[in-house]
Amino acid sequence: MQFGKVIGFFVATATISGCSAQGVSRNSTDFSPGSAPAHAQSSIATDPARISREADQLVEKTSEMVRSATLKGAGIGAALGCGLSTLSGSTNCIQAALVGGAVGGVIGHARGKAAVETRIEIIAPKALMPKLSDAKKTSAALQSSLGALLAQQETERAELVQALKNKEISQEDYNARHVEMRETRLRLYDALTLSASQIKEVSRALSGATEQGQTGLQWYEIETQALHDRVISTRSQITLL
Repeated sequence: MQFGKVIGFFVATATISGCSAQGVSRNSTDFSPGSAPAHAQSSIATDPARISREADQLVEKTSEMVRSATLKGAGIGAALGCGLSTLSGSTNCIQAALVGGAVGGVIGHARGKAAVETRIEIIAPKALMPKLSDAKKTSAALQSSLGALLAQQETERAELVQALKNKEISQEDYNARHVEMRETRLRLYDALTLSASQIKEVSRALSGATEQGQTGLQWYEIETQALHDRVISTRSQITLL
C-alpha cells in the first residue's frame, strides 16, 4: 500500500467521525477554538506545524529577554568601571571597564560617576518585564499543546503497529511515518534546549547585576528560574522514538 493510503486511512476515519456531529453552526466567522467542532479542535491542537511555530516563538521571546537583560548591562557596566576608576584616581577607563567585565564601550566619566553615586541599575526591570511575561505565556501554551501532540502521536503509533500486523500498510510506509514523527520531536527538543539556554543566560545576568549592587531583582530571578524549570520540564516529555 502506498504511504498516501496510510494518511487516507486516518483522514477517512476522522471524516466519518466528524460527519456524525450534529448542530454545528456554519454562520460564525470567528473560528476560535471554542467555536470549532470537537474533531477540528483536536486537529488544530495537535498540528505539528503550529506547535513548531510556538516553539520558534518561545526561542524568539527568550532571545528578547537576553537582549533586555544584557544590552544595557554592557553599557552601564563600562560606565560603572569608568566611574570607579575615576574615584580611585586611575585614568585608564577602558582597562577598568574590562576588569569589571563590561563588553560595551566607554560612556564617559559623568555617567559612570552617577551610576556609582546613585542606585545602580545594570538591568532595566521595566524593559525585561514584558519580555518575561510574553515568554511565560508562550511557554505555558507550548507545554499544553506539546502534551496533546505527543499523546496523539502515541495513539497513531499504536494504530500503525496494528495496521502493519494486519498487513494494511507496508514496512516502508510504517518507517516513513515513524521518521516523520521523530523529526518533529527532534525539532521541538532542539528549540526547547535553545530556549532553556537563553533563559539561563538571563538568570546569570540577573545574578551578576545583583552582585554588582543592583537591588529589586529578586522577583525577576525567581520568575526566570521558574520559567527555565518549566521549559526543561516540557522538554522532558519528549522521547525521540
